[in-house]
Amino acid sequence: APGPGPTPTDPPVAAPTILTPAERSDLVESLLTDFGSVYTNALNWISNEDTWQPDSSSTNASQQWIERYVMALFYYQLSGDGWSSNSGWLGSTEICDNWRGILTCSDGLVTDIDFESFNLKGSLPTEITLLTKLRFFYAKDNAITGTIPSEIGNIPTLKHLGLSVTSLTGTIPTEIGQLTSLTYLSLRQTYLSGTFPVLPSSIEHFWLYDTNVGGTVPPSIGQLTNLVTFDAYENEFTGTIPSDLELLTKVQMFNLFGNKNMDGTIPTTIGFMTEVWEFEVDNMSLTGTIPTEIGLMTKLKQFHPHDNNLTGPIPTEIGRCSAMTEMRLYDNDLSSSIPTEIGLLTDVADLQFHSNKLTGAIPSEIGNLQALELLYLDDNDLSSS
Repeated sequence: APGPGPTPTDPPVAAPTILTPAERSDLVESLLTDFGSVYTNALNWISNEDTWQPDSSSTNASQQWIERYVMALFYYQLSGDGWSSNSGWLGSTEICDNWRGILTCSDGLVTDIDFESFNLKGSLPTEITLLTKLRFFYAKDNAITGTIPSEIGNIPTLKHLGLSVTSLTGTIPTEIGQLTSLTYLSLRQTYLSGTFPVLPSSIEHFWLYDTNVGGTVPPSIGQLTNLVTFDAYENEFTGTIPSDLELLTKVQMFNLFGNKNMDGTIPTTIGFMTEVWEFEVDNMSLTGTIPTEIGLMTKLKQFHPHDNNLTGPIPTEIGRCSAMTEMRLYDNDLSSSIPTEIGLLTDVADLQFHSNKLTGAIPSEIGNLQALELLYLDDNDLSSS
């Protein structure tokens, strides 16, 4: 019988590579170059050019260094050399000492940033999430491109986020719904798409208009009990106006106009929105009647349901809306007569009822409206009283 085979041996171990200081420097430089020039520039600045030192008594020096690096990333990634004002940036002072746009800090850490109309160009760094005390971030009216970093949902202190009038694309990250301190969100006039975002229950003011966002407006907006401003007009929404609006008792502005693919009716639950002064649902595809519950909206000033397919009468209860200044009902299929209760709207300046199917006599009470400036009743079947 054959004898045993050769005894296995461990593979040879290569000798460790010893790099000279010059070789180490070359290796780091090559790695940074591969990683991207923005990061290279930021690291080079903070390593070789920045002469700032934290106060000897500081308890968060490491975080201050991190935030200086993040601010350097903002500068290089958003074309800081071309900003309308980059005064103080990449200087040797603390970030909050004359770095234009950095409004306030707390214990040396950034809390409030306002980059409005700064001529920012480029995408937002995902490292924004490293600003652990950030509360306010405004970057309206800039040439910001790319997407909203999903990492932004990891900033629990964030209260205000304003990215309007930018060239942002992509979808609105669902992670925004994790921002339990967020009260203000403005994403209007962008190229954002996808569907309606998940909003945290803390939200008070929400602007999302003139975008490519579509899908339905979810019933969950009816659970936003702190909501004051809801401006979501001229998007690509479909479906109906959510009917569960009973909890929106703080809303003052509710606008969905220009969403031409939204249909259904004006829900009767608008009667719970007793703080509303602006309600605009024009240029949609709404049907049904104007709910009589509108009479409960006694602070309503601007009521614009024009350019729809509404039918039925103008409810007499509208006379209870004593604060009304503008009522635009034109280009619908409203019928019956104009209620005499219109004469109770002593502050109204704009009544536009043209292009309907109204009949009967024009109420003489309209002649008593001293604030009235515009009155359009043509293209109906009305007669003088």
